[in-house]
Amino acid sequence: DWSSNVCSSDLWDGRAYLLDRCELAYSPSAALYCSPPAGLGAQSALFVAFSAGHTISAEEEVRAAASRTPNAAVLIDPSLAELAAAFANPHRLVHIAGHAGVDAVTGRLSWIETGGGRLTQREIAELTIRAEVIVTTGCQTAQRAIRPGDEWQGLMRAFYLCGTKTIVSALWEIRDESALRFASHFYNIAPAEGFQPAVTSAMKRVRDWREHPYFWAAFAEIGRAHV
Repeated sequence: DWSSNVCSSDLWDGRAYLLDRCELAYSPSAALYCSPPAGLGAQSALFVAFSAGHTISAEEEVRAAASRTPNAAVLIDPSLAELAAAFANPHRLVHIAGHAGVDAVTGRLSWIETGGGRLTQREIAELTIRAEVIVTTGCQTAQRAIRPGDEWQGLMRAFYLCGTKTIVSALWEIRDESALRFASHFYNIAPAEGFQPAVTSAMKRVRDWREHPYFWAAFAEIGRAHV
């Protein structure tokens, strides 16, 4: 399906980007988008940083974002057991910063790089992350393989299977500086205006820094009804 590889935000009509005309969101299906799960009732936020492979610290990113977010806790390079304990309770927001990779063949071995090795899609699904919104600024975290039956395979699938309502992520490999700037602007806006307007505003702020779509158009809101 050609449309699965199109980034709508950087479509250009000769005068403006589509991002400047519309609010944009992606979803695996209309049924999923229109059928949000019941709210978890949680108000806490969890920020997780995996520093492996980063020239600009993932820790710097999550600490700066957490400082702008009420009821926030921070984990730096946690073990799998520490992650499981942190995810034992539901959260309104989970932010994961770190380098990620996509299994382009089946999607099932996609991963997030950690100091102790790769955290795979299967391990993420087994963590049972209960969060209304997951923000992942790792490179390619929103990339997926589409298998027969149009099923998405990749990190996005693992997050959806956990019941996440909305995911904010990157569609291709991005610079650490782009991720840091996006997260900074995103959390300046999100508490007052909501996540979807924050995604659009943060993308535009990164575009003010670097005009080429490579730097800003990768970021996307993916999921169910807007929150």
